[in-house]
Amino acid sequence: ANSALDENNNQNQISNKIIFTYDVTKPIITDISINKDADSWWFLVTFNEDVLNVDVSDFELKGMGSNNAAVSAINLVANNQYKVAVSNTNSDEGTISLQLKSTSDIKDISENAIVISEYESYFLSKKRITITAAAKTKVYGEADPELIYTITTGSLENGDVFTGGLSRVTGENVGDYIISSTLSNVNYNITFVSNNLSITQRVVIISADAKTKIVGEADPELTYAITQGNLVTTDNFSGNLTRELGETIGVYVIQQGNVSLGLNYAITFLEANFEITASLNVYEFNLVDQIKLYPNPTTGLFYIEIPEQLILNKITIYDVLGKIVLQNKNKNINLNQFMSGVYFIKINTDSGIALKRIVKQ
Repeated sequence: ANSALDENNNQNQISNKIIFTYDVTKPIITDISINKDADSWWFLVTFNEDVLNVDVSDFELKGMGSNNAAVSAINLVANNQYKVAVSNTNSDEGTISLQLKSTSDIKDISENAIVISEYESYFLSKKRITITAAAKTKVYGEADPELIYTITTGSLENGDVFTGGLSRVTGENVGDYIISSTLSNVNYNITFVSNNLSITQRVVIISADAKTKIVGEADPELTYAITQGNLVTTDNFSGNLTRELGETIGVYVIQQGNVSLGLNYAITFLEANFEITASLNVYEFNLVDQIKLYPNPTTGLFYIEIPEQLILNKITIYDVLGKIVLQNKNKNINLNQFMSGVYFIKINTDSGIALKRIVKQ
């Protein structure tokens, strides 16, 4: 004050102090860190000062794993810190880096433009891997086999494991059931190839009982028995056996008729004879007991002993599935060419049919 004069020699009054601040520092990225949770992952970008104009157009993704990945959102954390979210659609193996574009328009509050630098941080993208479920089969009524899978493309890194497991569509009837997966690992992009658990029919062999009646009498009840296999829990047969039509003296075949166990079973039916006679023949009552097989069990060769009063018409041999494996009229039988197991011998004589069982060792 009083140190300056105007043109009329008037001294000046005291004045306010004028202060000028010059911001000559340009903004720059000081840190890029990485983070993720169960659903997404992102970069955390920190600047040396408060900045403006930060949006998705300022950044780009590079690296072998960046195909199909993109910067999806920018979220303000603080005036100098931003969360850069990345779409989680990438399926390529490799690294992903975040870089500032040369065309970025980021500025500080003094309009100083951002300094473009090669500051970057890396993400390792998920590794691609393919797992394929093994096809499985079980017979109706049995317990499920273990559901397993194999890695058909890619591999797990040392020490890595999957969580979760395999399961199938529920159901216990015959049919195909799709196998599904809950296998996961946050470091892997998993492609799952499904397969089926197939439930197949349960095989049951039933044999008709030979029957006889005197001409003019009513038919006896046609009966049968399970000679191979068994039923599941409360399952039961339905239907009845039938026989060839006729009421004159002669031999009629007993047939399966509509005897059934439903779609969950495959029935093999062994026929027997229904004979109408003028009078009862003693051999008809004791036919099974009078015919002998020896040795039984056998290592291959066995002999069929038939009383002299009977005439042998045919011998038919079945395996446990009801398939005919041999037919002849020879009492000396050779099973050497067949596998070990149980076989059924159907012996057709002039006095009826006898069904015998033999074990080949």
